[in-house]
Amino acid sequence: MFLKKERFLNYLFSLFLLTIFINTIPIPQLPKYILFILINFAFFTFPNKKIFYKNKNLFFYLIIFFLIIIFITIAPIKFAVKVNSFGNTDPKSMSFSANEFYQVNFPLCYQSNLNCYWVDNERPLDVVYGVETQNNNNINIKIDNIFYRNYLNIANLNELRSNLFSSPGSTMDMSKYKNLNKDNYPFFLNFIFPKLYQGSKFCSSNENDSESCKLLNEQNMEFEFINKGENNRILLKQNFILISIKFFLSILLLTSFYSVFKKIYIFKVREKIELLYPISTILSLIIISFSNNINFLNSYLYQYPGGDGFLYLYWGNLIAQAFREFNFIELLRGGADVFYWMPGMRYFVGIEKIIYGNAYYLHLIVLSFLPFIIRKFLAIYLPKKIVLLLILSFLFFPLMHHMGFSYFQFYRYFTKIFAEPVAYTIFFIGFVRLIYYFDKKDLLYNTLPLTGFILIISCIMRPNLTISCFFLLLIPFFYLIKYKQYRILVIFTLIGSTIFLPLLHNYYYGGSLILFTTAAFADANIKITLGDYFTLLTTFNIGYEKKRMLIEMLKNFINPFEIHKYFILLGLILSLQVKFFKNNILIPLYILIFTQLILFFFLNPGPRYMWVFWISSLVLSFYVFFNLRQKKIK
Repeated sequence: MFLKKERFLNYLFSLFLLTIFINTIPIPQLPKYILFILINFAFFTFPNKKIFYKNKNLFFYLIIFFLIIIFITIAPIKFAVKVNSFGNTDPKSMSFSANEFYQVNFPLCYQSNLNCYWVDNERPLDVVYGVETQNNNNINIKIDNIFYRNYLNIANLNELRSNLFSSPGSTMDMSKYKNLNKDNYPFFLNFIFPKLYQGSKFCSSNENDSESCKLLNEQNMEFEFINKGENNRILLKQNFILISIKFFLSILLLTSFYSVFKKIYIFKVREKIELLYPISTILSLIIISFSNNINFLNSYLYQYPGGDGFLYLYWGNLIAQAFREFNFIELLRGGADVFYWMPGMRYFVGIEKIIYGNAYYLHLIVLSFLPFIIRKFLAIYLPKKIVLLLILSFLFFPLMHHMGFSYFQFYRYFTKIFAEPVAYTIFFIGFVRLIYYFDKKDLLYNTLPLTGFILIISCIMRPNLTISCFFLLLIPFFYLIKYKQYRILVIFTLIGSTIFLPLLHNYYYGGSLILFTTAAFADANIKITLGDYFTLLTTFNIGYEKKRMLIEMLKNFINPFEIHKYFILLGLILSLQVKFFKNNILIPLYILIFTQLILFFFLNPGPRYMWVFWISSLVLSFYVFFNLRQKKIK
């Protein structure tokens, strides 16, 4: 996927303005998300005006836009909410009410936080780094968990927080606190309201109690909300004057942003099918919101302790906090001396928190590229009618969602803060660029450095892509040597060396020469080894657990309810012909499919680990069947 330099820079500038706009406009989260999605997609689909930056009126509208931004920012229209966990709060600093609530309802935890909470102890110097010390100690780092909001309409507690559940010393340890669940987690919130909120009502309710409201007046502008469990509804009913002020400021800012937007873009859709991309995104998020009983992703979904998303939010908080304190040593450390979990994802979440706070906007930006990339990918190999049918399936009819050929599936996993949706999207951007290179080597060899950099980012986000990227980039590397393109070769090699950034991190902070993570060869990930396969081939017998795992792996290919997989596998078999091997644009597909297939037979057999394999195999199979059909017609 190639973008002209001018258009790419234009997109970055527009995204910068959109970020300022969306972080400032005083509207609820639902219309804010929808606005962001629609405007961001418009940046892709609307043609930009040539030399728009020389327009004198643009400069004038930008000044107006930033003046309105400054005014809204300093206006006293936001309230503060501090999200607290009893686990990392000194009882002496708590109010009498909070202290009493905690002591009566959680006496074991009150005696000692160590009885109930997950405490990430410091690694002793004589302990070898491994799973038991994978997270290191960050308990002394204090997270700033004060958030400023314009509106409050929380369907359940998980929408408020992410700091409550993903900060040092704040998470209840399920192995210690045996009856932990989403209905009994203790918390307390401190609210501070400006004078403009006088006359508003703060209301709360849960499944056991009816709604109760507190009137905000001059004597009652700061108060504490203490409760337990996730199933608490909190609603702020703002007074008419405050709502009118926010509405007026929102219209003013929206008009200003529109005036700037109009000077940069021509309001014309290039292809009508692209209108379906934001519709699919909004529909997916609505379904996810309803199924999780939340108000359209008010913030990150609650990630239960022990999951990938929980840890990435935890480390993301540490990175964002280190950035605010200009502590770049801790920022680069990323919450670990030596990586065990995915290296790149924690920094992605950290950057998202620094720029957008507790919201999925950076995820949305990356995934907004995906339908464009998938369509480009399909169009390289398949006729227009087949591409249209497949892209409609990808957007709205997830018949192959377990294979990853589903926009909804990418969004479903992105709400869990898994690395795959972001990593695979970035990978396909680089992969499609590489296909173009294989098709026209003499014209596009100068694109290799950027393509290589994109692929390396995907590897740092998700290291299981590394073996594929290595072999995909090996052929271009030798091509540059063969045809003496030394200038490009040097740049290509320097950029390629960024793959060693995790290694430098692990050596600097932990003294370990580990390329990516200690999990690379851990039993939790490598389920079957080469030795196991050798034993199976020579003795026809392996241990029960290994045999069970092998069966689980094979189930990914043999499933009576997923007939489409047989179609794809048959296409792969039929593709093993010399005439296909000689086709330049098929070479990267063969490399990708083979390397991902081999890797899968050693890893944990989770379906999401095979998305890249199945998507690329689907494309190759359709290409083979279509070409065989064309041959028969002739």
